[in-house]
Amino acid sequence: MEKQGQKRWSKLKDFLLKKKNFNIIQKITFDLFDKKQETVENFQTQIQNSENNNKIEEKSHQSQTVIKYNYYQNDENEKLINKQKKIQASIIQQQSEISLNELKQYNSEKIDSTGVQLWPAEEVLAYFCLKKIKQFKNQSIIELGAGYSGLAGILLAKFLLENQQQTNLNLKITDGNSVCAKHLQKNIEINFQLIWDVNYTSNEKYNRIIIADCLFFKQYHQALVETLANLLDKQNGVIYIIGPKRGDSMDIFLKLSEKYFSHQFIAFNDEKYQQQQEKQQQLNDYDPDKNQLYFIQLEFKKILDQ
Repeated sequence: MEKQGQKRWSKLKDFLLKKKNFNIIQKITFDLFDKKQETVENFQTQIQNSENNNKIEEKSHQSQTVIKYNYYQNDENEKLINKQKKIQASIIQQQSEISLNELKQYNSEKIDSTGVQLWPAEEVLAYFCLKKIKQFKNQSIIELGAGYSGLAGILLAKFLLENQQQTNLNLKITDGNSVCAKHLQKNIEINFQLIWDVNYTSNEKYNRIIIADCLFFKQYHQALVETLANLLDKQNGVIYIIGPKRGDSMDIFLKLSEKYFSHQFIAFNDEKYQQQQEKQQQLNDYDPDKNQLYFIQLEFKKILDQ
C-alpha cells in the first residue's frame, strides 16, 4: 500500500511540474452584491505621507479593470421606504491563474498564497459587517489576512465614511503576502481619493478585528492567536472570524485561542444570506467541509476578582 501511495504522489508531482499555470477561480460563490465589470481610466490619488511631515503627494495610476461591488441599504432617516443609498467598492479584477514559479516563490518565502483569490468567506464577511454596522460605528478596526481584495475592510470603511459621517475613521486592512499587499494598496487608492499613510505600531489596539477564512494552515495558528492577543483591546474588543471548518483546523485553532479568549458560534439569520447558502448546497461542487461557513466571535476571557 505504501509503495502504491508513493507512485500516485510521484505521478501527481510529474503532472504538476508539467503545468505552467493553475486556475484559481472559485466555483462556489455567494451573490450577495450586485457586481459589474468596468474599466477605471487613468486617475490620480492624494497620499498624506506621514514620513514627510504629512505632506500631500499626488500619485498617478494607469487604467485598471475592476469589479464594482454595490451594496444597497434603505435609508432609515428618510420617510420614503424605497429610498436607498448605494455603497460601492471597486476591486481590481482577480487573476484567473497562478504560475508554478509564483507558487515556488511563496513557498520559498514561507508565505501563504491563498490570498491571491477572493474566497467566498471574504464576500460574506463584507456583507456581515454591513448588516451589523452598529457593531463597528465609532470603533477602531483592523482586517487581518485580507487577501488581494480587502473587500470587507474597504466596503466597511466606505459605509462608515459616507453613511455615518464618521470622519475620524481608524480602519486598517492588512495581509502578509507581498503580492496581495500591492493589490490591496491599489484597491484602496481606487476607492479613496485621499489616503492617510500612517506608520503602523504594534502598540496600537483595536476594538474590532475581522478575519475571513484564515485558519487553514495549522502552522500559523499559534502566531495568529498571539497576534490577536496583542492587537485586541482588552476592555471592549471583539473578534469576528468567518470561515469553513476545513477538517479539524478550526477546532485546533479555537483550542489554542482558549489561552486568551472565550469564543462562541453566532447565528447570522439574514434572509438573503440563507437563500444563497441553500443554493450553494444544491451544487455538485459543494463540500460542507470547505463551503459551509461558520461565524465565530472571540473576546478576552473575563477574569473574576478573587
